[in-house]
Amino acid sequence: MRKIKLILEYDGTAYHGWQRQKKGLTIQQIVEGALRKMIREKIPVVAASRTDSGVHALGQVLHFSTKSSVSLRAFREGLNPLLPPDIVVREAQEVSLQFHARRDAKRKHYRYRIWNAPFRSPLLRNFSWHVRGPLDVERMNQASSWVVGEKDFSSFRSAGCASRQGRRRVYLAKWNRFEQEITFDIEANAFLRHMVRSLVGSIVQVGLGRWSVDRFQRALEACDRSQAAVTAPPQGLCLISVRYTVVDQSKCPLMDQ
Repeated sequence: MRKIKLILEYDGTAYHGWQRQKKGLTIQQIVEGALRKMIREKIPVVAASRTDSGVHALGQVLHFSTKSSVSLRAFREGLNPLLPPDIVVREAQEVSLQFHARRDAKRKHYRYRIWNAPFRSPLLRNFSWHVRGPLDVERMNQASSWVVGEKDFSSFRSAGCASRQGRRRVYLAKWNRFEQEITFDIEANAFLRHMVRSLVGSIVQVGLGRWSVDRFQRALEACDRSQAAVTAPPQGLCLISVRYTVVDQSKCPLMDQ
């Protein structure tokens, strides 16, 4: 038995998120179908993050176990022709049998994109949230400074979140402006369901001048979802990368000899 780790990039626009479900096409369903065609095994795959409908990924990590002797080169170069144009395998590695893409993840990095202009961008409509009013990035960073550290983020979790408790450790929460595009980078040990989008929705209220920084701080400390603003839409969110400890890294190079 072998365990294979893949890193995927995908445009989530056409899918009902990562996780297989009864209704709606998902990325997990597509990837498992491609694997079944390639190695003639029905293989369940496990991802580091269960991205929601419309959310994208640059560095989604997944693993699966197989009895196949197919080379790592073949897993990458053979799977991609079987996948649609909006999903691609970027890397393939063989890892220890103990590796688990979700449980072993130490840090996850997400980026949220906002198109901040009076007019919409047709080219970015599936990859950003269009906010017409001018945003004060300095004030947004002041609010985000309250996010860094170990906090209870219950105010920024969805009603359907299954996590037992709301405490998470955030290592980075930073806004940057590039002309009309504004990005929010956040890195944490784990995230509650809709946590990033909920934080973005509330911090944008600060940037628009509708909330003070103190108002955002009170919402965070309340641990009450009713104190947060509306959740930001999914299309602006992208999973950038997932970090693991050294012992979880691959034991084989990307290209086998």
